[in-house]
Amino acid sequence: MAAETQARTTLTQSVQAPRASVFEAFTTATRLCEWFSYDAQLEAAPGGRFYAYWREPGFYAVGEYLEVRAPELIRLRWSDKDNPQPVEVEIAFAESEGGTEVSVHHPAMPAALEPLWRRALAVLASTQERGYHLDLLERPMLGVLLSGDVTAENAGQYGVPVAYGAALQGTLAGLSAEAAGLRQGDVIVGMDGKEVRTVQDIPPITRQHKAGDTVVVEFYRGAERHAVPMELRPRNLHPYPESLEDLARTMAREKERLIGELRALLAGATDAEAERAPAPGKWNAKQILAHLVASERESQAFIASLAVGNELEVFTANLDARVNALVRRYPTLAALVQALEDAYAETLEIVRGLPQDFLARKASVVRVQLAAEADPFHVRHHFGQVRRALEAARQAA
Repeated sequence: MAAETQARTTLTQSVQAPRASVFEAFTTATRLCEWFSYDAQLEAAPGGRFYAYWREPGFYAVGEYLEVRAPELIRLRWSDKDNPQPVEVEIAFAESEGGTEVSVHHPAMPAALEPLWRRALAVLASTQERGYHLDLLERPMLGVLLSGDVTAENAGQYGVPVAYGAALQGTLAGLSAEAAGLRQGDVIVGMDGKEVRTVQDIPPITRQHKAGDTVVVEFYRGAERHAVPMELRPRNLHPYPESLEDLARTMAREKERLIGELRALLAGATDAEAERAPAPGKWNAKQILAHLVASERESQAFIASLAVGNELEVFTANLDARVNALVRRYPTLAALVQALEDAYAETLEIVRGLPQDFLARKASVVRVQLAAEADPFHVRHHFGQVRRALEAARQAA
């Protein structure tokens, strides 16, 4: 960011949300990260410190709270990466037409800092009013389930004449890929005039577009190459839950389906088969199930950390020591399935038992919904690994 400054700047944003809720979004680390910065650490009290970090454009700000008068005023001493000289910034919260008007007063705001603040305040309104970050509302959703990269080793199973691309496991109803005619088994090799050699090549392309744009997607269906226009559609938004029980009930339906699929997958499998690794350094079926148990417990910690306002960012479910400890604790397939089912039940009880005011924190509730939406894809991906591990064990027997 350039350090060029301008005269005293006042930025305002109307937010259709209660003043106490908007004020909390400035004074709790988790709430702040939901709209302002990628990471934040703070103690919202006079003399308390704050730190905010943005991965893009690699920017940070630090300072000290000088005055915190809930829910009306925050005064803080601010300095940042490009402007180390501290200045006093005042943020005022006024009730306005059933909502809140936020005013940010900066004595000499650098010209390059103003767009960051303006965007952040617009995101604040979005998260407070709808629960969704503005990036999520504007970002297109391809609606694809990706199997992984196509390589020389696996190209034959897709029947394609190339050894690169992103293979589709399926598409999501009503989103971009399905509407363009893509389906399971297709291999995407180009998009918007750019080559797609791996799964990781897709996100940088979609980030350059907004919902409503149209791009040409190139893909193989077997040996035949196709190029079709694809309208980039917006995300399907979840209905906001009427209660915590409503949220838990919605989550429970998918978890029950997953347990049913797992029991069907393991029908006839033996513990001996489940203990055989498909290859050196690869998890066996029991270890994969233990990973799913650990992952669900991580989900519980994530939900709880949102409730207390101090989000955890440590993920340890891939740690072999943790996975193997769970296998020792639950040594049979039946015990591991029961452990996963119990973990699912515990998650639902945590949701039901959250403080009632959690339901008013729309951004946090939506994050729980989005995590619950993504989890079945993660779980079913590992179900595929379990299936392949068991098949390898039977072939080796």
